[in-house]
Amino acid sequence: MKAGQWDPAQKKVVINDIPIPTPNPNQFLVKIQSASLCHSDLHMDMRPDYPATLGHEGVGYIESIGSNAEGKGFKVGDAIGTNYFIDCCFECEGCKLEMAKKVGADAVFNSMTNKNYVEDVKKVTDGRGCHAAAVYSASNAAYAGAPDILRVGGLLMVIGIAPKPLDFITTFDLTTGRYRIKADSTSIPQRMKKAVDFTAKHNIQPDVEFNKIEDLPRMVEDMEKGKADKRQVVVFS
Repeated sequence: MKAGQWDPAQKKVVINDIPIPTPNPNQFLVKIQSASLCHSDLHMDMRPDYPATLGHEGVGYIESIGSNAEGKGFKVGDAIGTNYFIDCCFECEGCKLEMAKKVGADAVFNSMTNKNYVEDVKKVTDGRGCHAAAVYSASNAAYAGAPDILRVGGLLMVIGIAPKPLDFITTFDLTTGRYRIKADSTSIPQRMKKAVDFTAKHNIQPDVEFNKIEDLPRMVEDMEKGKADKRQVVVFS
């Protein structure tokens, strides 16, 4: 089968033919119908020193079921989606956290086109700034601009995985309470079903651009240059 991989020897994305894997007794074998790129896929310096397949957001159909995975509510032919959780025990302290409160957006500002966005944010927050700024972008520039829109003691929520360290953070700002910092990813596995059910219930549809696997090098380049304005997805025929 074909796989889009980062080749560290060539320092580029290549399309390779690789063998179909054999599932172990605790696994399903899923034939991927389509898969999308995540910005974390662009962190090539975190890849191993051998060709590694890109993508951890795939959907497809179960082709076979390992002996220990039978009778768990799934059958061959079922449509299935995947995420990056592997070997979760579902018992450790990380799975007992409280669900975060929901928040909604009352105004939208484009920091790239609106050079006065900081002042505009302050206007709609009584001149004080936001209680919290959650950065989903994998951009150092997005993080660097976040503290300016926070009120004193506001929360900078780190979610997007930026390629470089956040060098604007100082111990003085933190100890004097200028802002606070917390971080999270996509949370714990148990919450994924609730998120998927919510998405289906409200018919939330992402803006997607469909591609062929041969387009993968161009897709990665577009994401690296900030040209991709839709979710980039490879569809396998």
